[in-house]
Amino acid sequence: MVTDPMVWLSGISRIICSGRMCVKIHKADCSVVPPIGSSQTVAPRLQVVLDGRRRMRAAWHGREVILDLRQGDLLVAHPGAWLKADGASAFSSLAVVYGDRFLRCSHRPWGMHRAPLGPPPHWCHSMRPPSPILNALLVAVLAVDHGDGGAIDALAVGRALAIATIVEIVRDLHRPEPHGERSRRTWEAMCLWMEEQLHRDVGRGEVARAVGITPNHATRLFARFSSRGFLAHLTELRLARARDLLVGSGHPVATIAAGCGMSTHRLIRSFKRRFGTTPGVFRSRTRH
Repeated sequence: MVTDPMVWLSGISRIICSGRMCVKIHKADCSVVPPIGSSQTVAPRLQVVLDGRRRMRAAWHGREVILDLRQGDLLVAHPGAWLKADGASAFSSLAVVYGDRFLRCSHRPWGMHRAPLGPPPHWCHSMRPPSPILNALLVAVLAVDHGDGGAIDALAVGRALAIATIVEIVRDLHRPEPHGERSRRTWEAMCLWMEEQLHRDVGRGEVARAVGITPNHATRLFARFSSRGFLAHLTELRLARARDLLVGSGHPVATIAAGCGMSTHRLIRSFKRRFGTTPGVFRSRTRH
């Protein structure tokens, strides 16, 4: 992905500084039905449009909105936000996920991209915890409230966060790291990516590509760090998401099942096996 880090960093910085806006998507209101096929962010996420235009749908302030992002524009998503690609768009982009113990940066090259979007083919990982500077900038940009007239500040802080993140990733490209620590952070990044893709079918190979490893390596990481295999872990994540939506929203069971990547029949059967009751009965008990 990076041939000459300084040239790449300079070019990205110019693009970021040309953007016209910084859009922030807060945690979605549970009263809003998430757009079908949307993913829910688990950790804070930053996206930069490097070229072209990207259209996305999001659940925002009690309604579904369409975002029209152009070159240099920034999108910052809080944990819990619902996002979805809106049709086909010609663009290239850079995305960063800020985990507690790692950064994950991905580059989607120029082209016509159609939903659903799989893992980008080009990755630049920094499997280290974000630095104190990055954490401070991330807290600042997440705290800006557009309703208080802070749109200009949001753009300025968003630009600072994006550039500081890229500087840190480029700096860490060739820094050695203990093998065991990197393995655990790779596994954590893989689990987080799975949690953000619960609305659709994903296989072991796609999950492995999302963190830049082979399917066999992914299997070894699950054997090392989890008491469950890949499919069992994925099912547990889907059921946990369904349980949260049953408690926190009024969506029909069929809608919840689709949002968790399961058929209604499969959700009812798996939910009863895991929790000892059906989704409908579980919901009625939690509301009394």
